[in-house]
Amino acid sequence: MGRSRTLAKSLYLHLNEKWQVNDITFKGKSHRHANPFQVVFGAIYTGPDRQSQTVPGFFNGNDEWVSRLITVHDYEFISRPGELVDFISIQSWRSNLYSLMLQGRAFHADKPVVNIEHGGYEKGPYRTFVGNYTNPETCLVRTYECVFAGVYGSYYWQNTSWNIVVYDPFAEEHDFNPPRFDYYRHLADFFQKYDYNSFKPSIPKITTNSRIGADNLATNGYAMSNGEGTYLMFIPKDSERVNAVLPKPVSGKFKITWFNIFTGEYEEKESRNWSNWMELISPWQYQDSVLIVEEVK
Repeated sequence: MGRSRTLAKSLYLHLNEKWQVNDITFKGKSHRHANPFQVVFGAIYTGPDRQSQTVPGFFNGNDEWVSRLITVHDYEFISRPGELVDFISIQSWRSNLYSLMLQGRAFHADKPVVNIEHGGYEKGPYRTFVGNYTNPETCLVRTYECVFAGVYGSYYWQNTSWNIVVYDPFAEEHDFNPPRFDYYRHLADFFQKYDYNSFKPSIPKITTNSRIGADNLATNGYAMSNGEGTYLMFIPKDSERVNAVLPKPVSGKFKITWFNIFTGEYEEKESRNWSNWMELISPWQYQDSVLIVEEVK
């Protein structure tokens, strides 16, 4: 097209709209080319850990040109010729989901990884495909386990995902509990506030016996860090408390905030002096929540 470099630069995207799939389309006068299907152009995408990938596009007719990310709904295929796809699709329903997603993220460090089906299919009024987990809160927690391992998660409500579709689940005449779309809005808003692409998951040691060093970041939970003094920790509901084991900041102080994954509520606590064994308790004890620890500059 004679403008491929300019177009590639203008389409340099941060893939932080993680909960939807989009084609990138634009208009161009195809009659200027003898065969528009032979025109070479593409887009540059960036994902977690700032890795970039150039993806070729195609002519779609009617003066429309499209760039599209490609994957395959079959990890056994992807795990062999991974260079043929733009991002990695995994299905894992296992109970040790977080550990497996850490492995998947490490094994495919050069591309975005999505757990397209983690076994959670939120129940609706009509049974379709149930998987292993149908409770709305359990499905949400499994998505957080993916996300805090550096892997994009997914969400299914049974009656929008298969052959029985309830198109108006929030209509007043219904006598069933509506889908919890709001849970995932809170999740998306949270990672708008704390840029997901800036954080990397912490790979914990096998042992938590030693208080020497800060490579575990915490005694329990699932931790991420942006390398600039902000730590995010997903704390499962069975944890009575968490002990943060973090490098000492220059100021010697941390700002402590808790995030309620079910309501989207934040609760800020008093700043804490650093210690190498900093005990912290959620205001929603015995409920899944996220701990935010930020260095006071």
